[in-house]
Amino acid sequence: MVLIFRYTSAKMYVIDSVRRVVRTWLKQLAKFLDHISGGRITPNQVTIFSTLAHGLVAWAIIAGRLELAAGGLVVFGLMDAFDGELARLQNRQSHLGIVLDATADRIKETLIYAAIVVYLANLHSPLALYWVVFALGISISLSYIKAKGEAVLASQTDIKLDPQTLNRFTGGSVLMQFDVRMAVIVAALLLDQLLAAAVIISLGSVFAIISRYSELRHILEK
Repeated sequence: MVLIFRYTSAKMYVIDSVRRVVRTWLKQLAKFLDHISGGRITPNQVTIFSTLAHGLVAWAIIAGRLELAAGGLVVFGLMDAFDGELARLQNRQSHLGIVLDATADRIKETLIYAAIVVYLANLHSPLALYWVVFALGISISLSYIKAKGEAVLASQTDIKLDPQTLNRFTGGSVLMQFDVRMAVIVAALLLDQLLAAAVIISLGSVFAIISRYSELRHILEK
């Protein structure tokens, strides 16, 4: 258990460090594009474009062009963070935008996993396809417990949490957050190990759900 905790903590540190670097770069890019477009590019437009573009990534996977799919997933995946930076820059952050962004992420995952199922259908047994479908379901469940946990905590008037504490819970176990899951798939596309990625995401997300539920229970019962 101690080894797992140390490993998870080290991984969280690395992921957070990478996020900070990427966020700094995207902030500069957001300023540049906002300037040259005169503010006509909106965060919601970026979110919708990124979601539609994931359809092209799905096509590349089905066609067996895995390296192209990996590159597309990186480029269009970065837009998921770019729209947030643009929203902060333009002061257009809104609850509706948060809902759109979260919904778009689920659509993106569904597109990608469905394409992986088609790609693996002729290469592996039906059991392999089960892992991919399970990876999709458990990933959505992980996102659901994040959203439901946030709603439950917000509804409890006797529980006062500052925004940072609430964000730590709703961000939950960084081990298998959306961007981490996508990073695993990118690596799997480059290595042509999509079945292994499905297994890793499935098991990691189960662990993350248990961790997130335990944290929610601790907050609500203390």
